[in-house]
Amino acid sequence: MDKKILIVDSRIYIESEIKLNELGYKLIKLDKQKGFDEAVSAHPDMFALKVKDTWFVDSCVNNMFTFADSKTVCIRDDTNGFVYKYPYDITFNCAGFGNYLVCNKRHTANEIIRFAEENGINVINTKQGYAKCSICIVSDNAIITEDEDILKNCNSKGIDVLKVHKGYVKLYGYNYGFIGGCCGLIEKNILAFNGNVKKHPDYKSIKEFCDFHNVDIISLCDKELYDIGSILRA
Repeated sequence: MDKKILIVDSRIYIESEIKLNELGYKLIKLDKQKGFDEAVSAHPDMFALKVKDTWFVDSCVNNMFTFADSKTVCIRDDTNGFVYKYPYDITFNCAGFGNYLVCNKRHTANEIIRFAEENGINVINTKQGYAKCSICIVSDNAIITEDEDILKNCNSKGIDVLKVHKGYVKLYGYNYGFIGGCCGLIEKNILAFNGNVKKHPDYKSIKEFCDFHNVDIISLCDKELYDIGSILRA
């Protein structure tokens, strides 16, 4: 398997795409899917989730995950025939890191919850439906979020959480996007942002938090941070 694959929204900043290519990454770009809100219709975290070494993917993008071989579970087989409005669009929008799965348990696919429970993964329930969008994964035990409920529930499990101000990530059609949606760990110790993270008012805290967890942060371009539904590492 190519070890340098990233899954991204096809609407990623072109400057960010060029930078990732220069760094040696191959991008799998998701196109907009029918039935979903325009703003999130190509967001990877709306259609795919990696838990440990297993991918859970929507049937409409399953053909793009051939790199995962047999470790792919294809669910939600009726996407193209339905309109998915919240909360029916958050089937895959969970944050899997370390031995944790943070999600709105009620609206997460049963296959995902069952897999987590059968494999001893700690499922942390949150009222925030867009859990992955709202979580920037820093390490197996550290995250950044704007969401108070995620902060409270993850802190209670011993996870190190940095809370930042909301409203400083752009998303077409909405007042703002989410911190987790504009970035992703492209390596275990490299966190990449679609845009310039230095433009965020909490940049100093973000930098110090990542430094503490031995994670370097890079801005892929000089534009404002833009939510593209996370940068997922294959």
